[in-house]
Amino acid sequence: MKAPNKITCRKSFTDTLLELATKDKEIVAVTSDASGSATLTYFGKALPEQFVEVGIAEQNMIGIAAGLAMDGDMVFATTYASFIAVRSLEHVRQHLSHLGLNIKIVGSAAGVVAAKSGVSHWATEDLAFTRALPNIMVF
Repeated sequence: MKAPNKITCRKSFTDTLLELATKDKEIVAVTSDASGSATLTYFGKALPEQFVEVGIAEQNMIGIAAGLAMDGDMVFATTYASFIAVRSLEHVRQHLSHLGLNIKIVGSAAGVVAAKSGVSHWATEDLAFTRALPNIMVF
């Protein structure tokens, strides 16, 4: 019996995003020093004009995503779930929750998936923090 073809969630996310973005130039991916872990490296190589890597600057990632969304782009912002929920929560609150901007935030390594990276990468409060904000849908 042949083993099933296994694809990680993050690879599936990037494959699908790349497929959609190839057809729609308004789709932009923004990440904060997570191109490798979010498997966005090949997205950036394929569509460099639709890709922004901000480095270790999660708050800036959300601010840049907000600016792009205000300009009409469909923005997907991604990094570790813990960094979205903790480091950039104020910006998520201001730009997504209160301004109602349409930004899709994708948090990778939820829970303690990134346990080997240390407690800074654990996302144990991410749902509690983000679900407390109005106008935010968490999937």
